[in-house]
Amino acid sequence: MSKEPFSTQFNTWWVLSAALIAGVLVFGGIFLGMNWNSDDKDEEAAPKPVETTATAPKDEGGGGCNVPADDQQYPTKAPESKWELYENVTSLPTSSSYGPTQKDGAFWHCFAHSPTGALFASINLTTAFITGHEYQAAVDTPGAREIFDENSSVADSEGSAVEIAGFQIESYSDSAATVKLLVNVNGQLGSMPTELVWDEDADDWRWDAENMTPPEPVENDDGFTPWSPRG
Repeated sequence: MSKEPFSTQFNTWWVLSAALIAGVLVFGGIFLGMNWNSDDKDEEAAPKPVETTATAPKDEGGGGCNVPADDQQYPTKAPESKWELYENVTSLPTSSSYGPTQKDGAFWHCFAHSPTGALFASINLTTAFITGHEYQAAVDTPGAREIFDENSSVADSEGSAVEIAGFQIESYSDSAATVKLLVNVNGQLGSMPTELVWDEDADDWRWDAENMTPPEPVENDDGFTPWSPRG
């Protein structure tokens, strides 16, 4: 299964023209004008069962981040979070236990090498890449560079705010994780799988932007664990 080239405008997630919400959810302006093969629509939308433990234990790690990763359990409820305003655009979840433990300007990074660390990384890294224009939040690939350049050349749209509403961890391993985020746009719900890769050199998670999947509208939060700045 392949996607069409990223040859058209790629705008920021976290702002949205209300006129775009007309039967089909398009959140954050993401993938505006982008073409995708119809095969991407064929996958069954029903949520996958969530495992109760990680597939492999992890050491606390070393390197640049050195965030402890003692807790390898899959989160079964919303993790305790401190929601902080990012770039005056959206609120992001932070945790002294799971990350981000370092904030270098718009690049919020250093997350635990664990399922919950991947959860915090998913929303923080994608936001840093798209809204904060921080390329280092993603895996360095030709596709990620093209997406980044497209996004950087397009002015952010003004519109309805996008807010995280829940999560579902689809898979987790020592080297990669897939976190499906539930997003609320003025009462309209959408979900998007977020692929993460563990970077040994950075001792941290990175977003696999090249292998992003287009968002899909959902009718309710079935299968998702509620998680939002509203509590």
